[in-house]
Amino acid sequence: MTPSTAAASERAEADNLGQIKTVLGTDPEAALALVEDGNQRFAAGPLREEREANAVAALSALGRADEAKSRARRFLQDFPKSSLSERVRQSARL
Repeated sequence: MTPSTAAASERAEADNLGQIKTVLGTDPEAALALVEDGNQRFAAGPLREEREANAVAALSALGRADEAKSRARRFLQDFPKSSLSERVRQSARL
């Protein structure tokens, strides 16, 4: 990947996260769809951790408690030292 391609990918990933944050409070279903899109397009991207935290919040907002808890547990395993861990626990009511 060339430096300009990498920069474009990083901008696109940041834009995706910005869209997620914009709609999370008003349209958690759209936020979840954006998370899944971001996870497909930027599977190893640096913002995956934050996308996953937002996925837990979206699932909780949609009343999908079991899925939120499952995804939160996976988040805590994948990112054990995350600064977002407490937010994820609270979102999923762990």
